[in-house]
Amino acid sequence: TTTAFESGDKSVDELARDTANLKSALATQKQALATLKQELSKATAEYEKAGRQHKALVDDSVSPAANRILVICGAVSLASCTSKKENAAEQSNVDLQQSVGITAEMAYEGVNNYCHSEYDWSVAKENPSIMYVKMEEGTDTEFKVVFRSYTGALVNFYVEKSSGKTRIVESVPSLGVEDEVGTINISDYLEKKK
Repeated sequence: TTTAFESGDKSVDELARDTANLKSALATQKQALATLKQELSKATAEYEKAGRQHKALVDDSVSPAANRILVICGAVSLASCTSKKENAAEQSNVDLQQSVGITAEMAYEGVNNYCHSEYDWSVAKENPSIMYVKMEEGTDTEFKVVFRSYTGALVNFYVEKSSGKTRIVESVPSLGVEDEVGTINISDYLEKKK
């Protein structure tokens, strides 16, 4: 006796082999997709890094020696003009930041300053909505500030409220890729209040 499957064009065994072959091909495609995601993530990170390097080169278009001289002259000039009261006021501001911790405004300001110093914003001149910094919901212990690059990549900054220590996590949402790239202290990017 034959079953309905065996009387058709293919036997049950042939259908099982075809199914196994299709499953194998699907697994191979999934692996290839995962590899492509990793390569795209690396390429995006390299592209962002190249943009930062380009910005640094453009910023250094004035002779490096002239920049050094200007910085040294400015530092000497400031050092000779700074009074003990101003030094005490700066130290009080630092002490206040350490005792109070980091506020949401400070977290946003620090991340915004960091992003403007590290990333090339020239592409956003014509279309400002393609790059931005915004606050997102954090936790009891940290603020979350997000930078969106013109490439669509997101950089998440997790700012500890008590210390200002900030974890930086780059992500490409469309690929589901996330990579922790380092830490900074957000206090280093806050403007000194006198």
